[in-house]
Amino acid sequence: MKILIINSGSSSIKYQLIEMLSEHLICHGIVERIGSKDSVLKYKTDDIEIENVDEIANHKNGLEKIVDFLLNKKNGVIKNTNEIEIVGHRVVHGGNTYSKTTLIDEDVKSKIKEYFALAPLHNPPNLEGIILAEQIFSSAKQIAVFDTAFHLKLLNMPYLIDFSLKMAFSYMDFMEQAINMSLKRLMII
Repeated sequence: MKILIINSGSSSIKYQLIEMLSEHLICHGIVERIGSKDSVLKYKTDDIEIENVDEIANHKNGLEKIVDFLLNKKNGVIKNTNEIEIVGHRVVHGGNTYSKTTLIDEDVKSKIKEYFALAPLHNPPNLEGIILAEQIFSSAKQIAVFDTAFHLKLLNMPYLIDFSLKMAFSYMDFMEQAINMSLKRLMII
């Protein structure tokens, strides 16, 4: 099973194609400086490493360039887009709605859009990447992994807070002792 992971950011798209059964990283790369005349596209497999500088006007062009590399007859790693069964998307903000990996449907896309104000630099390109991937990889399941899911899980772990407080108090005790020792040395001198 091949899974394409996409992190569609404000001015870049990072990607990895993984064969899940063997956990083999087939290829990975990045499109940087989207919207610039000197955008950079990096593509790396076990056998080849390519870096191109070109104008990539928007995320759509960036994802299309990535797909061109994946399908390239000479250096590509797939024969057609149907080989990819799942496209995983990193999404920055899912509010308190999403606490785990989520199958993307219209409701999920609507919620991501609803949270644009909470992550204005990240959620809009995250959603754009999802919409583009749905068009390009039409037979693949689209999955969202929310950064906020990690933070929501922390709220259910009060021992971490307790641990953090103990560490803070230990640090304060240490600093108090260090300050006292420093003052005593100054008095001796």
